[in-house]
Order: sequence, then structure tokens, then C-alpha cells
Amino acid sequence: MINDMIIIDDLLDANVLKNIVTVTDKVQFADGTKTLAAFAKGSKKNSQLLEPQAPKLFQMIKEKLLAHPTFNEFAWPAKFGRPTLSKYGVGEYYGWHNDAPFMGNARTDYSFTIGINSCDDYEGGHLRLALPEGVKEVRLKPGQGIVYSTGLLHEVAEVTAGERFVMIGWIQSKLRDPRHKTILNNVADLRKKEFEANGRTETFISLGKVRADLERLWVS
Repeated sequence: MINDMIIIDDLLDANVLKNIVTVTDKVQFADGTKTLAAFAKGSKKNSQLLEPQAPKLFQMIKEKLLAHPTFNEFAWPAKFGRPTLSKYGVGEYYGWHNDAPFMGNARTDYSFTIGINSCDDYEGGHLRLALPEGVKEVRLKPGQGIVYSTGLLHEVAEVTAGERFVMIGWIQSKLRDPRHKTILNNVADLRKKEFEANGRTETFISLGKVRADLERLWVS
């Protein structure tokens, strides 16, 4: 498995975060254990809000994500799988696990977590990712997000004070192989640099054809 990962500082802006807080203050979060498989009982303790409980809010968030150039360049999103707003209070956690291969009708190529509230609002609650070089710990600022290969084992450490509020979700990518994504993005960068330096040259046109041919081969 390729351990593909990026942290994006401005994934959601302050107005979106304010809207999330305003809307979610008026709705009831459900027991997060209800979405656990039977064999995973006891591995998670949190509360969560699913898309059917606030469809307009989730649609707005998804539109913002799809409009973000870095998010698009990294994930090549085709569809979202079960976006969820999650809260972790004192004593709550999500133990080591891997995510399911499908969420709803979306294949889970990438997982993402976005911070909603400030890291100063809680203690503990680190997102931990098991990488070949060791465990990576992440605490996200408001609006900051991490997108990573769904196959990575990960956990949310127990919150020891305050409340952790995040959005999580899954992405089915148009490109199943991250190597294809890297090649297509590199070709796009070369084409852009050629145009900026020399205009609409034969090389610029040829690079556009190469990228289009590769997209036809690889994009689904």
C-alpha cells in the first residue's frame, strides 16, 4: 500500500466553520457506537451527526471541499462516502482500526479529518496514524484537514479535558493508483510551466494530449 497523505491548512474557512457550529448547536448528536460493526464493539466512544440529519449543511461542506484546488489535486474525488461530524468528550476515544473498504456506495480510497474547534478547547484526542517509520500524531487547527490513504491503521486518543469536534469522511478517487495521480499532476505542472515560459508551443499542445490520453486510460 502507498502511504499517501497531505495536511491542508485552509480546507474550510472561518465562515464555514461558524455555520457548522450554528447548525449543529440546534441538532442532537447520536451515539457513535451505532455505526460500529458487531465485532468492533467497545472500540469507540463518541457522538456523531450523519448527513441525513443536516443535509443542507453537509452539501455545503462537500461543495466547499470540491472547490478547493489542493484537495482536488491530491484526491481526485469522484464521490464522498458517509461524511460525519464527530464529537469526543472527556473519556471518549476510537481505538486502533482500519476503515471499511466501502462507505455507502463509495469505495474508500482516501479518508479525511477536518478540525472544527480549536486545539485549545481540549486535551488528548490526537489522531494517530501507523506509518512504516512509526506513529504520527496529528492535532488539527480549525479548518485544517488531513487526507490520507484509507488503508492506514489509525486511532483517536482518549480526550482528557474539553471536547474535540471534527468532520470525518471518505473519498472514492477517480484514480485508484496514487502513482497515476502523481504522473498526471506532474504532466499538468510541466504544461503550465511551458505555457508560462513560451506560450502555446508545440510542446505545450503535446503535453496536453499526453495528459488527456492518460486520463482516458486511468480515470474512472
